[in-house]
Amino acid sequence: MRNITLYKKSKKYDTNHKDWWKYHCVQEKYCKEIEQKNTYILKPIFEKMVKQGVQTIIVPFSGGGDCGGFDGNIEYKDKKDKDIKLDYEKIQIDGIGIDKFEPLIWESKDNEIHIFQHESTEYSDVKVDQDWLVQRFYEFGFLNEWGSFAGEFHVSGTVEINAVTGEYKMPYNQSVEEYTDYESEGSMFDEIKRSDKN
Repeated sequence: MRNITLYKKSKKYDTNHKDWWKYHCVQEKYCKEIEQKNTYILKPIFEKMVKQGVQTIIVPFSGGGDCGGFDGNIEYKDKKDKDIKLDYEKIQIDGIGIDKFEPLIWESKDNEIHIFQHESTEYSDVKVDQDWLVQRFYEFGFLNEWGSFAGEFHVSGTVEINAVTGEYKMPYNQSVEEYTDYESEGSMFDEIKRSDKN
């Protein structure tokens, strides 16, 4: 099933307009609201994780210079911050249909931004494993701030999710490359210069 509906409208301004940033943030907020609907499927899975003693889910990420994303293994911690070996077989879900939500943006000629909600249903056998969970975290938009990680920077951090409440935090470090002009001087013929002086 595929369904596209108008979600919100927003004003469109050029980047040199005083209100451009204000409405740009509003548009990002609307897109985030749509993306967050992708988490509905995770709640029953998190509940099954909690039954295994999981308190915190830690997902590392890094990137920069045109590549990046989630990397390494997902870590699971208990209330005492000790590692838990998750049994994925015990967190599987019933049903064959998974709804996915994606924001689509269309710029009209009347200075308006139309934000549509694209809803689709994926009918397939679902096997909840690390790769499947990571894909859901991408769809939620955790890493949207860095886009395709294009740029002269490097970032590394973790997404830390409370499996009980769904609250999360994202501690990370980011470095930005800086360039300074230098000019060296010298001579390829120092010996010739010395001989000239003699």
